[in-house]
Amino acid sequence: MAMEQRKKGFSFFDYYTEFETRHVHIFYKGPFKPEIVSSIANYINYALKDNPKEAKKIYKIYIELAQNISYYSAEKISHSFTEHGSGIIILEETPESFIFYAGNKTKFEDLIPVLRKCTIINDLDREQLREYKRELRELDRSSKGGANIGLITAALISENPINFDVIYINEEYCFLLLWVTINKEKIGALNQPQIVGNE
Repeated sequence: MAMEQRKKGFSFFDYYTEFETRHVHIFYKGPFKPEIVSSIANYINYALKDNPKEAKKIYKIYIELAQNISYYSAEKISHSFTEHGSGIIILEETPESFIFYAGNKTKFEDLIPVLRKCTIINDLDREQLREYKRELRELDRSSKGGANIGLITAALISENPINFDVIYINEEYCFLLLWVTINKEKIGALNQPQIVGNE
């Protein structure tokens, strides 16, 4: 990239260094096409091949968050006559935990149901969550493959709340950020190189 094409004051090295300092293992921004979702999922399985039980938990939470973006992002990218939601997903490691961040553009009219669902999820204990999941599975058969229960599944697997933040874009759209914390004492450790991608 030519020097004059860069944003003034932006340093790619600082950007890279921040990822290194924060121990970012996965960073992807772009369309969540099936082949991309599968590629990142395969990396997770490879990175945790010595700990299959831990890999299964990380893998399942990733799939739920990735599908949520693919189905519900307001930003769509067309490919081979099909549309896929676009967004961003990050897996970051801290000394105590792993944190999955998932963000995408959404319409304000679609935001309230998601936030309401997150609030309900965070107010329920484990058995209540299981019952809520069963109820939605029976009463809310979605044409989008059942992604409506994805956040419940992520909460059950992580055994932690679904955190969220909303960033205003304009009168019609906002950016919804969800994140899920997975405690290391429950899943073990991940010590592999990072993937950084942007399509």
